Amino acid sequence: LRTAVARTLGVSADAVLIQGYANGYAHYLTTPEEYDLQRYEGASTLYGRNELAAFIEAVTTLAQSMRSGRAPVETAARPPRRASLPPSPVGSPWLAVPAEPAVLATRIVGSEIAVDVATSHPNGYIPPSYVAVERRDSDGWTLVADDDSPGTTIRWRRRGLRFRATVTWSAPDDRIYRIGFHGRRGTVWTGPLRASSR
Repeated sequence: LRTAVARTLGVSADAVLIQGYANGYAHYLTTPEEYDLQRYEGASTLYGRNELAAFIEAVTTLAQSMRSGRAPVETAARPPRRASLPPSPVGSPWLAVPAEPAVLATRIVGSEIAVDVATSHPNGYIPPSYVAVERRDSDGWTLVADDDSPGTTIRWRRRGLRFRATVTWSAPDDRIYRIGFHGRRGTVWTGPLRASSR
């Protein structure tokens, strides 16, 4: 973003200052590669994989207008005001119905295990990790993966004032595992699961 503005104005990138935390309109702004990882920042990039490219286009247009002295810059039409809740996990967690976490369904396709969980708003309670994957060993259960593991994804869906999370994990072998989901009111676990061998 700084490089694009600097190139447009014909100045050093050191002369371009970006104030990142101006307001809550856009939340995070990541590169396409960060967005694809879908960790916290990528998942909080609200307008998708190409949001950075859209920002670069907007700020270079503003920079061109500043350089040439054209003013005022034309603004786009404002989007219509929404009267209903958006169909995604954004918005106030206090407008959502608190829920006990509960496993709704479990699916295994090859090495991939998917678990649907009824849950509260994802921002109503933010634990150190939403997901735990444990492997059964001779002396009990051993943690082998969580939210930050490359093979784990969480997809949130809003249903009115309620939420559902789908946890997907790629098992590395056909040993026995269980998946836990941490919510405000405790942790819910699947029963023992065995994925097919790769």
